[in-house]
Order: sequence, then C-alpha cells, then structure tokens
Amino acid sequence: MLHALLEGEVDDFLDYRLQNADPEERSDVETALRRRVAQVQDQLDDERLRRRYALKKTSKAPAFSAISWDIKSKIADGAMPDLEPFPYATCRISYQKGFDNAPWSMLGGLFDSAQINLTLDEVRYVIRVLQTVQARLESAEQE
Repeated sequence: MLHALLEGEVDDFLDYRLQNADPEERSDVETALRRRVAQVQDQLDDERLRRRYALKKTSKAPAFSAISWDIKSKIADGAMPDLEPFPYATCRISYQKGFDNAPWSMLGGLFDSAQINLTLDEVRYVIRVLQTVQARLESAEQE
C-alpha cells in the first residue's frame, strides 16, 4: 500500500486488491480500502519519506533494509586446537538490491543480506565511524 502511495498508483493497487472481491461486497471492500489508504497516507506518507524513497529508488548502490545480531563465544575450532574462548557478535545487514515498480517485486528477489563477525574493538570502531557519518549527515540536512 505504501509503495502504491509513493508511486502514485493507488488506483492500480485498489484494482489489484479488488479483482477477487465478491461483486456484492466490492463497494464496501473498496470503501474500507480507500479509508485504510487515507490512514496510511496520513500516518506514514510525508516529504522526508518521499525523499528517502526517491534516493533509494534512484541509487545505484543497494539500500539498507535492516540489521540483526547475536552474541556468541568461540570455544573451539579444528584449525586452532588451543583456542581461548572469545566473545563476538555476528551481525546480519539486510539490503534491497534494486527497486521495481511492480507491487509483487517487494516480495522477493530484490533483497539480500551479508553477515559479518565483529569483536568489541571492531564494534567500537564502527560506532565511531557511524557517529561521524551521523554528524556529517545532520550538518548536510541543516544546510
């Protein structure tokens, strides 16, 4: 629904959602869908979101989607028999490889992820770098 709003294709979205509706209930279903579209537009559709969407849609690089993580401790490894236990985090960064105007394209094929292991020192380094990126982006947005 949000994709249809951002693309200005609400009527196409409604047609798609109504194609299997019972003819006797079609008017009520359409009214309910239009009400829901208006609610989503009021709550989520703002200029900043539109600008973020335009950036991601026109960018040549993958767009950030999500990050998940877990903490582990490596206690043994066949390549190093005398390994001391050491905690680390495995982070999975998910991203969208591209954008397609078809509504079903959001369901698969365009998303991927990469996993990376990080020690505490590396996490601290990433945080420092991202704080610098954050400060520069905040400054650029205020200009």
